[in-house]
Amino acid sequence: MISASYRPSPEETFWISQPWHGLGESGLVEILPLVLYKDNDILASFDEYLLLPCKDEWDCWNPEETRCFFLAKRYPEGTFPEMKDDLPEDKAEMVIAVLDVTLLKVVSETPVGATPLSVCWNPTGERVVITRDERKERNAIRSRAKREYDEALSYMRSTGPIQGKDPADDPTRLEHYLMNYDERYCGPDPFVYAVRQRNLYFKAQDIAIPYDEHILEKNEPEKVSLPPEQEPSAESEPSAEPEAAASVTPDPEAFHSLTKEERAHNRGILLRAVLFVLLVLGILAFFTSKGKGSAAIPAVGIGVIVATAFGITMGWKRVFPREYNVARLWVFLGLTISTIPYQIARGVNYLVTQAIGEPYPSWVLLISSVFFLGIWVFCVTRRNACATLSEAKRWGWATPVLSSLIVGFFIYTVSNF
Repeated sequence: MISASYRPSPEETFWISQPWHGLGESGLVEILPLVLYKDNDILASFDEYLLLPCKDEWDCWNPEETRCFFLAKRYPEGTFPEMKDDLPEDKAEMVIAVLDVTLLKVVSETPVGATPLSVCWNPTGERVVITRDERKERNAIRSRAKREYDEALSYMRSTGPIQGKDPADDPTRLEHYLMNYDERYCGPDPFVYAVRQRNLYFKAQDIAIPYDEHILEKNEPEKVSLPPEQEPSAESEPSAEPEAAASVTPDPEAFHSLTKEERAHNRGILLRAVLFVLLVLGILAFFTSKGKGSAAIPAVGIGVIVATAFGITMGWKRVFPREYNVARLWVFLGLTISTIPYQIARGVNYLVTQAIGEPYPSWVLLISSVFFLGIWVFCVTRRNACATLSEAKRWGWATPVLSSLIVGFFIYTVSNF
C-alpha cells in the first residue's frame, strides 16, 4: 500500500492521506478517496479530490490546528475509488482546498491554474493567501478556453444525433449561449458573447468564474509575478490539463466574502441566539406582568444580551480581522451596559406620550426598530461594498450603535409590557 500524504498537524493529532494500490501485475492503479485521520481513527473521507504534492516550505496547518489546506485536482463527487487511467481529466480542476477538522468538511476552494508560488495563512488562520505564477496560470487558462471553444464549435457544426445530454441545455457550457448567437445583436465575436453571458450566469449562481471573455486576445497584457528562488518541482505541476481561473492575490486586510457553509454556520448561530434571548426576555415579561421583579428586568435582560453576544463571537465566522470585530463588540456592550439606549427609548416614549396623551411602548418599539433596522441594512450594504478594512470602518461602526439601540428599545418595551 502506497499513499500520497501531507505532514501531520503540529501536535501530530490530525493528518490527511490518499491511499492507492496496484492491482497485481496488470499495471493498473486504483486510487482511493482522500481521508482525514485523527490519531488512528478515520474522521471523514472525500471522494472528489486527487491529492497533489505540496512544497516543503508550505505550512499546511493553521496555528490552532483547526484547518489545513491542500493542493488537489477536484473531480465530480463520487469519482474515487477509480482507476488512474480512467480519471475524467476533462472534468478536473486544480484547487487549493481548506479543510475544517471541526466541521469535517471542505469550507473553501480556490481554483489555481498551476502550482502557486506560495501559500500561507492569513492573520486569523481561517483563509489562505495565495501567491500565483500569473504567467503560467494565464497560459494554462488560455489553453483551456481555446480547447473548450473548439469543442463547442465542433458541436455547433455537427449534424449527427446527440449522444447523451444535449450541451445546449446546460447553462454551464458555451454551447448553451452559442445557440442564441446572432452577430447583428450579440457582437462580431461569438466566443466573447458566449463567455460573457455564461459569466453572468455563474455570478448569479455564486459559481467561480473560470476566465473572462478577453482571455484569447493576443494583445492582452500579462501579469508576471517575480519567480521564486527555486522553480516548483515537476511533480507539483499539472500534467497538461490547465483548469482554473487566475485571480488577484488577496490582501489579508481586505474584505473577503464568506463561503456558503460559513454563511449558513453564522445564520445558525444567530438564529439560536435570537431565540434564546426572546425566550429569556419572554419569561421575564411574564413575571413582570404578575408584578414580580420588574426592577430587575433591565439588568437581567442586559446580562442575557451580553452573554449571548460573547457566545456568538466564539463561533462566528469573521469577515474582517479579529481586532475589528472585537472593537465593534466592545462598543455594543459598552452602550448596552451603560443603559443609554434604554434611556433613549424611555425619552422617546415620553415624547410620544406627551404628544398623543397615552403611552404606546409597543408601537414605539416597532416603529423605531424598523427605522433603525433600515439604517443598519443600508450601512452594512455600503460596508460590504468596500474593498479594504479602512474603507469599511467608515460604515461598520454604525452596526454596534444601531444594534444597541434596538436592544435598548426592546428591553424598555418588555419591562413596560
